[in-house]
Amino acid sequence: MRSDTAHPLSRGTSGAAWQGWIMVLLCAAAGAAMCGFVVTSPVPWGIKVAILALGALMVPTAKHLSGRILWASVALFGSSLVVWLLPLRLLGQSQGMFLALVVGLLAGGSMGWAWRRGNVLSVAPEIAWLDVVPLASIAVSIVQLRRMLFVHDIPTALTMVIEHWDNSSHIYITRLLRESGQLQIFNGLSFDGTPWGFANYPSGYHATVASVMDVVTTPSGTDVMGELLGFWHVVALLLIVVAVGCVAAVTATPMARKRPWVGTVAGAWMLVLFFLGPAFFPIADGHQNIPMCFLGVCAVFSAVLAADRVWQPLEVGLAVAGVVAAAGAWAPLGALAGVAAVAVVLPFARDRWVGSRTTVTTCVVMVTTGAIALAAIAKWATSGVGGDVLLTAKGGVKTLDGGFQYFVAGALGLAWLTMIAVAWSERHRPGPRIRLVLAGLAPLGAQAIYLYSGHEQIRAIGELRYYVQKLGVSATIIALLYLVFCALYLAPPRDRVVATVSQRRWIGTLLIAISLFAFGTPIMNPYFPGSLAPGLGAFGPATLASEGELLATMLTASKDVPDDQHLVVLTPRLGPITGARYMVVLESVRGTYTDGSSELNNKSVLSTGSGDMVAVAAALVQANPHVTILTDSDSRPKILALIDPRVAGRVVAYE
Repeated sequence: MRSDTAHPLSRGTSGAAWQGWIMVLLCAAAGAAMCGFVVTSPVPWGIKVAILALGALMVPTAKHLSGRILWASVALFGSSLVVWLLPLRLLGQSQGMFLALVVGLLAGGSMGWAWRRGNVLSVAPEIAWLDVVPLASIAVSIVQLRRMLFVHDIPTALTMVIEHWDNSSHIYITRLLRESGQLQIFNGLSFDGTPWGFANYPSGYHATVASVMDVVTTPSGTDVMGELLGFWHVVALLLIVVAVGCVAAVTATPMARKRPWVGTVAGAWMLVLFFLGPAFFPIADGHQNIPMCFLGVCAVFSAVLAADRVWQPLEVGLAVAGVVAAAGAWAPLGALAGVAAVAVVLPFARDRWVGSRTTVTTCVVMVTTGAIALAAIAKWATSGVGGDVLLTAKGGVKTLDGGFQYFVAGALGLAWLTMIAVAWSERHRPGPRIRLVLAGLAPLGAQAIYLYSGHEQIRAIGELRYYVQKLGVSATIIALLYLVFCALYLAPPRDRVVATVSQRRWIGTLLIAISLFAFGTPIMNPYFPGSLAPGLGAFGPATLASEGELLATMLTASKDVPDDQHLVVLTPRLGPITGARYMVVLESVRGTYTDGSSELNNKSVLSTGSGDMVAVAAALVQANPHVTILTDSDSRPKILALIDPRVAGRVVAYE
């Protein structure tokens, strides 16, 4: 190219070059300022999200839209935990604002760099009709998550909390992060002298929720009602991001770009698995952190397949972010994602290790940062949770039909062996296939661990329980995710125009698989006794609406109770067990759940088994300065008659 045809700031004198770099910096600063203004302005949260999403998609992490969607979604989940390790609140800044400023810097800097090179339009991604698939998944996601996304009243929000037990812990951890501005392991002891609840729980999922809440709501967590509604809105928003990211992980792979028809059907398969098939189970059960793991695993698979060389910052960064995102959400699946990520280094051909000093340094920094985050996660995951807890803990988990799980395990093994045969037959160019074979050790390992742990648990206590059940569902879903990627590499070589018999047969096979995994078969329905897929009925009309209304009444009655008080629900109208359940929900929503809460709950339940509930309430409020009794209007005078008048303010009627 002749020098006189280049952009005036891309070549020429050193002065012109400096002017170009100054323009890049000014554009970056302008982008950060604009994002900061958007976050702090009183515009609707949907507009804030749209502007920040557009900014993230302007960063040239990939040529096409699917790749940029994948990168942006995984970067959000993978970086949130790392950002929360920084003392940003001490600097007067929230983690959410920090992430928004980073998006603005990168978007503005990308725009300035493109202008410096004389091609401003290069910041826009290429859009093929294959990229419509992840965009279309947004609409499907909104329909499926509409109850969560558009909740506007407290009774419904509380109904969704109590429908599935793990919601309580997730809301509590997120609220504590928002109030303290730091991860809960750094908070020390609580107001009652005991550790804060769930202090050792890896909080990558909750850190992401808290960061986005900083952007779309307010930087502080003081309004109980607003926090509750904001939590559900943001969780629904992030689940949409996860679903779109999983679909984009398929449509961004090189083989999907070469075979758009197969890529389209495979992307649709991924979406159906997520919202109609078994991947919707964790969402419906209140384990919303598990889908975040699925996004991390899909990102690792996609990065492994695209890694033509080892020192590729974008692919290495995608794999690192995927592993950190999965580990921060649930450590066991993070370990499996890490096993799959090792496949980036294969095959050990010399030309795959060629890279400039800049690319090598960037990759090393990314891997080191990820290793530090993973070391912290590993420390949290192995402290505070003993093997007896993992073995005996109970909880609500929808389990897949055993026959369906065996079917998926068999399909996984067959696909893995087929990939080995294909890779062996193409030894002269084994690259992506041999990497996919090694990545397949992750789902195979998940199946093996599940079978072993399930066998040990049945032998020890005679049944499968909470953690092993969660692992079984997750292992089956990860196997299905892997099968989607295998389908891309076992498909016919070209399908620009679907004309050959083999192409039509392959696409027909994928369509049959979509039907199977979404709705089951007349012989074997893997989900519910009925004929509907789980995603079609999981978020239907609330079945516990009356409980949500009662909890809303209790929450309103307790709005003046200080933050250094535990709400112990003791009322003969509900009984001790229901009161204990309600106490956990209220304590979690208020952000006052501690180890002391659990002790008080157990004590109140055990005491009421052999004594009068009114007398137990009076004894608790007299003995513990951090207890406020929440009871019915008939029981309150009876309790007041048994206690010192000076503590009468700590007996509250909710009606």
